[in-house]
Amino acid sequence: MNALSRLPSRSEIAEVVESVMVTLLSGSSTPESDGLADGPGPSEAWMGAVTVSGPFDGLIVLRGSRAFAQRLFRQLVRPKGGVSDDEARDLFGELTNVLGGNIKALFSASLDATCQLSLPVVTADPPSVHGKQLLDSWFVVGGDRVQLSVFDTGRNDGPGRGGP
Repeated sequence: MNALSRLPSRSEIAEVVESVMVTLLSGSSTPESDGLADGPGPSEAWMGAVTVSGPFDGLIVLRGSRAFAQRLFRQLVRPKGGVSDDEARDLFGELTNVLGGNIKALFSASLDATCQLSLPVVTADPPSVHGKQLLDSWFVVGGDRVQLSVFDTGRNDGPGRGGP
């Protein structure tokens, strides 16, 4: 059995997203069918990314709009007044980090070994990814559509990596 066959399921990851949204945002997320959601356009999308390393090497990417990040900031930090792009970007990175950390914990439990998580990076440009996409799911969060993608970026099925 290789490491990829023991990774968390889509439903387990969706449960993590729901749990984080309920805990942080006092709201819920609703998974949408892949490919059916219209998310933010290229000019308004932000990408938050964290890498997972260890027995599983991967990349977790959260995609959402600048407006979503600003609403998130108003809800969690400062309900009144303006929100700078830097403030919204920092909070979007923190949401990426929280989601990534919870998903990393699923990987660690599934593989019975500890994975590490990088610091989040937020950019308007999609990350360059070399590897296989394991998950590409859209969620509706308070009326906003966000996308969560998980990629296998390493050799996750050989000796010492959970495989034969």
